[in-house]
Amino acid sequence: MAGNALIGDPNKDTEDASETDLAKHDEDDYVEIKEQMYQDKLASLSPTEQVERNYIKEKKAAVKEFDDKKVELKENLIAELEEKKKMIENEKLTMELTGEQP
Repeated sequence: MAGNALIGDPNKDTEDASETDLAKHDEDDYVEIKEQMYQDKLASLSPTEQVERNYIKEKKAAVKEFDDKKVELKENLIAELEEKKKMIENEKLTMELTGEQP
């Protein structure tokens, strides 16, 4: 009986996994429904309105992509500069320890 206390309920892991799968499935369904609603709305608009809405949607996506890339490049640049700073500090320390003059 004491051994059973250490063993968890085997159904618990299955339930947790099922809940995760269910949540993912619900999220996928939500995205599909949202896309279908968007397509239905587009079908009811005039061609000019469709073009304008698509333009706005694409422009927002481009701005987001630009902002994300800008953040990524800044982070990479900062990391590169910090690495160079460490290298210079290590070289300086090595020169001080060996008594070399710059």
